[in-house]
Amino acid sequence: MDAGTCDGCNKSVTQTTYCVECTQCFCAGCTKVHTRQNATKSHILLRISPDVSDASSTKIGRNCEICEEKMEVVSLCASCREMYCTECSGRHHFVKATKDHQLCPLKLWDSSLVIRPVSSVVQDSTKKKAQVNVILQQEKDLYKGRLITERPNGRLLVIDSKNKCLKVFKPEWYEFLTKKELTDEPRGIAAVSQDEVVITFADKKEVRIYKIDKVNNLWKERSFGIKDKPFSISYSRRSFAVELGEGDDGEITVTDINGNMNTFSERSKQ
Repeated sequence: MDAGTCDGCNKSVTQTTYCVECTQCFCAGCTKVHTRQNATKSHILLRISPDVSDASSTKIGRNCEICEEKMEVVSLCASCREMYCTECSGRHHFVKATKDHQLCPLKLWDSSLVIRPVSSVVQDSTKKKAQVNVILQQEKDLYKGRLITERPNGRLLVIDSKNKCLKVFKPEWYEFLTKKELTDEPRGIAAVSQDEVVITFADKKEVRIYKIDKVNNLWKERSFGIKDKPFSISYSRRSFAVELGEGDDGEITVTDINGNMNTFSERSKQ
């Protein structure tokens, strides 16, 4: 497999796995980290290997998100970070922009690392939810919080609107690590990458992208203004979905990574 950019270390190295949950590709070193972190060790990892000698695919119970038929996925394109059904796999080769991409059959990296009983997954989820609830009860001065888990290291980030800061908790038991002061009141937060977060500031009508390194240093990378007060925010495939305005005037706006209107702006239905 040709070298690409690893989403874990951002280095140009050979990609060996694709994480179905994170929709990211990793090199051998980052794959090892991904399988050992408590927050990600139960994720489904697929081998990135265009080996057509054994073209049958492993069934992973996921449906294609590209076509309307929503058929089960059978292949992976590491360049696009997408999985495709049989029909979409064929179309992928006919599109000029992607005809040179190599599609890999879906093969589990190590089934012993990812195949777990559903009851075990549910128990872990319930346990972590209880841990987070304890944190919030202990943080009596927390006015409004939005939670994310930064991938792949499992750090829990909490925005404290009342005290204008970002609080960092470490896995596995989410012990408090540090807090980072913010100049304005934060209202929404989402992960952009393993070391980037996006935070909304309603009073300033602004969205800011921050970098947070391994030792929890935080600095603003860039920002963009927006037409109305932004509240909750989510990120996927280089696009932001932002909740704007309040009450009957509220709407959902989708922008690109730079804040340009990308897809639609739709009034919320009450």
